[in-house]
Amino acid sequence: MSLRGLARRVLPGPYGLAARGYRRVRRALAPPPPPPPPADGLSTLGPQILGQQTAFMHHALDRLDRSLLLQGRIAANQLRGLGRLDSLADAEFRVASQWGEDGIIEWLCQVLPGIPRRFVEFGVESYAEANTRFLLENRGWSGLIMDGNEAAMAALREQTLYWRHDLTAVCAFITAENIRGLLADNGFGEELGILSIDIDGNDYWVLEQLAGTNASILICEINGVLGDIHAISVPYRPDFQRLEAHHSGQYFGCSVQAAIHQARL
Repeated sequence: MSLRGLARRVLPGPYGLAARGYRRVRRALAPPPPPPPPADGLSTLGPQILGQQTAFMHHALDRLDRSLLLQGRIAANQLRGLGRLDSLADAEFRVASQWGEDGIIEWLCQVLPGIPRRFVEFGVESYAEANTRFLLENRGWSGLIMDGNEAAMAALREQTLYWRHDLTAVCAFITAENIRGLLADNGFGEELGILSIDIDGNDYWVLEQLAGTNASILICEINGVLGDIHAISVPYRPDFQRLEAHHSGQYFGCSVQAAIHQARL
């Protein structure tokens, strides 16, 4: 016998207590009513707004990049009349470099016009901040960049910058054992205009393996904490990680005298 029939036998009539209890049970067990259909266009409004905001952000970043590039070119033209410098600081300006390297590199390219138009830079992370990015965009050089972050290299390959220029991005954790092979395998084992090293660790030992490499301009990060009197470097470890080596992050790389020593070999 159904619940409705049982309720009617106990207290016949639609208004009996059992019948009212049955209706309450039925309402409690019934699924909730479907939501009302959205008004025309409201169901797609959210994705449309998000898409518009994303497009606006990309356009804003593109305009910013073009503005920075234009200002860098203006600064580069102003360097042409400087001739000999009293200090490298006189040539400094920054477009994509961490400090004033963009200006110094531009000045060196002006006074060394016959150098190969090829560069190698490793330790670039996302390449948003790098020593050779302005050189790539302003002078149109060919380049090889490397970093151990696969996601950063993959994202760079999807950017407009990558297909507009002759750039090769390779994911690799640089060691003294693999550096020569990486350069040769990617077609950059011969003469270079610029070699830039910034790996926050084994810089000295990697540079040692590149002794004799024919690079017109060598850029190597140094650790100022190690001073400028003695040739000092951290001991070599293929798996060196700066923050794992010491919590301060100041135990890495080599002193300026150590870098000079290797650069002269």
